[in-house]
Amino acid sequence: MKIIAPLECVTVIRQEAFESKIRNGVTISTSYTQTKPYMLYLEIDYEEQESVIEFSGKILGDRYPELINTDNIRECFEHINNMGLCQLNVDMILEYGRVCVIDITKDVHYADAANLSEWLRTHIVNHRKYLARNVSGNLIIEKNVKTRAYKRRLTVYDKEKEMQRADNQEFMASITDPARMLAHFNGKIRFEYNLNSMIAIRKVLKISDTSIHEIFSSAASPIYDFVNGIIVEDNGADSTLLSWSDRKKLAFLRDCDMDMPKVEAEIRKYVSGSHQLRTIGQYRELLSRLNEKGRDLKKTLLGLLLESIIIFPLLLPL
Repeated sequence: MKIIAPLECVTVIRQEAFESKIRNGVTISTSYTQTKPYMLYLEIDYEEQESVIEFSGKILGDRYPELINTDNIRECFEHINNMGLCQLNVDMILEYGRVCVIDITKDVHYADAANLSEWLRTHIVNHRKYLARNVSGNLIIEKNVKTRAYKRRLTVYDKEKEMQRADNQEFMASITDPARMLAHFNGKIRFEYNLNSMIAIRKVLKISDTSIHEIFSSAASPIYDFVNGIIVEDNGADSTLLSWSDRKKLAFLRDCDMDMPKVEAEIRKYVSGSHQLRTIGQYRELLSRLNEKGRDLKKTLLGLLLESIIIFPLLLPL
């Protein structure tokens, strides 16, 4: 989470820990950055007359599995105060701060993260509108737009494996019981939905403003909505369940975004006469079969995403 707050919300104590930007002999901003054991960024912007506070959920230490929520967010700010770098006016931040970047997170129990990620990747309904790629074992699905306000990004990954990565070792060494932390994340897949503008946050969370109170009071189910909107029900596309002929037809269906009107239009370009209806019928039959078989897995996944209230962690770089 990245929070914009009034300038007076942050008072620097250890100036030597901060880096200042100077223009024409005048300090225009001063900032502090750390990446381990958790990400923390503080900035006082004198030009914009605002403060910036950004940190990851790992700031909670032993309480990290809880994620950042309405009951522990004050503790996050108090932890920063205890570092002795600066003094945050916690009450003012909670009242006047506005969130401009957030990762909405949901952990679900699922035995095989790689299998689920591959299923999601291959079942996107529109591969032009949503781009899927694998980065270091993580599945990333992004909305293919240039305008920041409309950008969306969902990252899916094995949380236990992520906690064991080298770049998390310093964090693991800082907590009381690393083994217990790993046990908590055993068998859990993390869905992380990034929103990087106030417009996107308001729209997706269905809130009037991006105050911290509004963020935590949202009753929306954004990850559920995103997944439900981009995934086509064709679990039957598993190669073990389809003939070679069906698999070739499936490739064409996906090229047409699983949209029968598009399929028909393409067929009419290349198939003539009486063969058109027969060919179109074959694709209709396959699509019907795929959709019927796919409903159960999609229903299971969406059920997991709605299993409990989604809570909002702070920005967690992967």
